[in-house]
Order: sequence, then C-alpha cells, then structure tokens
Amino acid sequence: MNPERSAYSLAAIVDQKVIASVGIWVTDPHDRNGELGYTVHRAHWGNGYATEAVQQLLRFGFDTLGLERITATCHPENMASVRVLEKSKFTLEGRLRSHRIAHGTRRDSLLFSILRDEFRHAI
Repeated sequence: MNPERSAYSLAAIVDQKVIASVGIWVTDPHDRNGELGYTVHRAHWGNGYATEAVQQLLRFGFDTLGLERITATCHPENMASVRVLEKSKFTLEGRLRSHRIAHGTRRDSLLFSILRDEFRHAI
C-alpha cells in the first residue's frame, strides 16, 4: 500500500463518453480497511457496468492495496445497487440511520462489507 495515496478512482467510458465513476479508498491503513463507491449514468443502468467495476475494485483493494475489509453503502430503496453488492458477495451489516444528506434531507444508508477471505472463496 502506498502510504502517500489513499484513494483511487476510475471512469468507465463508452463511445468516448464517461458513463460511470468508481472509486476505492483506504479508510484505516492500520486495520487495512477500505470503502468503495460507484455511480452509473441512468441511461446505462442494467448493463452490468457497476457489477464489473465493483469486482475489479475488490481485486485491486485486496490484491494491490492489501486491504482485509471493504465496505460500501447505498440508499435503502436503491435495489439495483443492493443487487450489485449482493452479486459481488458483500454481506449486509445493517442500516446507518440518518447517514447522508441528499437534496437537503437526511436519509438512511445500508452498510455492506466483504472480507478478503470471503472474496477469495467467491472467485
């Protein structure tokens, strides 16, 4: 793990247009924890881009960054994002109450995680 860099991001490009942004960052270098996030333009939902990006970020996080635990959050009503995380073998840990502000309103988030050993066993 590079101690001078804690965040990495990528853009997914289709037909020379950015259609998604994905990232992974180290949240605790001592405990080797990280978090990942992604957003895909609505016109490209349902094409597998998020699932593919998440799986690549997991490989990078575990293999290159040496992380042991990676988390992700999503809006409780965002079933597409829930499916992406479940397909990527994340485990739902619980609900973070009043976790984010969206459009001026506080909202909850679902917290998911995956451990290095779970990822290795899944692939």
